[in-house]
Amino acid sequence: MADNNFTNFLIDKLKNDKEFAEEFLKVSLEEYSENANKEELMLALRHLAMATGISKLEKKTGIPRNVFYRSLSPKGNPTIDTLLAILKSLNLKMVFKPA
Repeated sequence: MADNNFTNFLIDKLKNDKEFAEEFLKVSLEEYSENANKEELMLALRHLAMATGISKLEKKTGIPRNVFYRSLSPKGNPTIDTLLAILKSLNLKMVFKPA
């Protein structure tokens, strides 16, 4: 139950605080680059998508709902096109910097 409460809190925070959402994704990507834990990154992206609303993202990107769920599942492996479309629909973009 505690996990569900935290998930609901996190999704609400991501939905209502764009700066928090941006930092959340930034930290998630940095952690992925350090530990290569793809499941954690997919979970972070899934939370961002849920905060925005899968139906809304489906309409904005043209990506079917089942592709979102499959791509952002713990074992998901989204294509770069899917990832960039999701980020764009979230009003986010990838920025690269020297390691």
